[in-house]
Amino acid sequence: MRIKSKYKIYIIVGEESGENIGYEILSSLKKKINYRLYGIGGKKLNSLGLKSIFNFNELSVMGLFEVLPKIPKLLILMQKTFFNILQVEPDLIITIDAPDFAFRVLKKIKNKNNNFKTLHIVAPTVWAWKSRRAKKISKFVDNLFVLFPFEKKYFLPHGIKTTFIGHPLLNNNYQLNTTTNILGFKKNIISIFPGSRRGEIERHLSHILSFISKNNSYKMYKFLIIAVDRHIELINNIAKEFKNKINLYILNSSEYKNYAFKYSKYAIAVSGTISLELALNKVPLIVVYKLNFFSYLILKKLVKVKYISLANIILNKKIIPELIQKDFSFKKFNSELYSLINNKSKKHKQLIMFNKLEKILSCNKNDIAVREILKLIKVN
Repeated sequence: MRIKSKYKIYIIVGEESGENIGYEILSSLKKKINYRLYGIGGKKLNSLGLKSIFNFNELSVMGLFEVLPKIPKLLILMQKTFFNILQVEPDLIITIDAPDFAFRVLKKIKNKNNNFKTLHIVAPTVWAWKSRRAKKISKFVDNLFVLFPFEKKYFLPHGIKTTFIGHPLLNNNYQLNTTTNILGFKKNIISIFPGSRRGEIERHLSHILSFISKNNSYKMYKFLIIAVDRHIELINNIAKEFKNKINLYILNSSEYKNYAFKYSKYAIAVSGTISLELALNKVPLIVVYKLNFFSYLILKKLVKVKYISLANIILNKKIIPELIQKDFSFKKFNSELYSLINNKSKKHKQLIMFNKLEKILSCNKNDIAVREILKLIKVN
């Protein structure tokens, strides 16, 4: 075992959820070893010493057709990342989520120098689609940390050292600071999570607010839009026409997300990791999602799972209502939300299953992750 005075770790994350995972693990790692951080990230990783080579928001693209105009820019960013890794010569390359970008970079790096050690965190969803991908990534991913226990079986047969580290959302600690005093209320809150990507927000938020504004059943509720910080201006612009019709508050995610988790009676979420966060924080919810029509047609043929919400997928049961494509309509939206609010058994059923979900995903993530990383970078 070799001990360095300072290790070089290269990290690639594509959005906030991946950065949160990286930040937690690397913060714990810092208690064990000294390291210098390189690569691509945001504010949290910057606080650990990262100077990102470009804004990681550049990698935040969703949908098959939506990505096409971005391809030339993404290719340039891949090349920039590739040369930066060669220049840094890190002891370990960590990629978190963002598989389309990260895997192309790793493949290119491994072809150039197979001695680079690679770790990917958050498995590609081969259980949902592209099952052949597990074999393909074994050529450039040496180690894989998975967040769900059932995922290991898809990668171990292909020689990828795969470790279940538990889900990072279970490590969430409430840090309310002064938000309680700032808002001055804690009751009758319904939170709205409109997505973390610009395209998601544009496709969903105005419809959600329009549906709510046309139904007088929600007059007693305060609606909190929890806005990803970088898109708060966009969200304000979309929401301004509804402020006289709905008891509406627009709050930045970095400061108020945990407040929403703690005090929301119900939530409306655009499908994504946030739906799992809400479930683990015991907030009853409905999920909505709408894609570009052609993207949806293609994905419908490729995707092998019955549900889009992670909680429903893990439990293999439709616990959270999912309003997808044409079902994301005024009639069905209000029917599901009204039913969740007024049917106590539906709310109770969700909460019971959320407790079960928590048990499935429990694991001492940081300890396991740090232990495995130490093995990777200290052993010749």
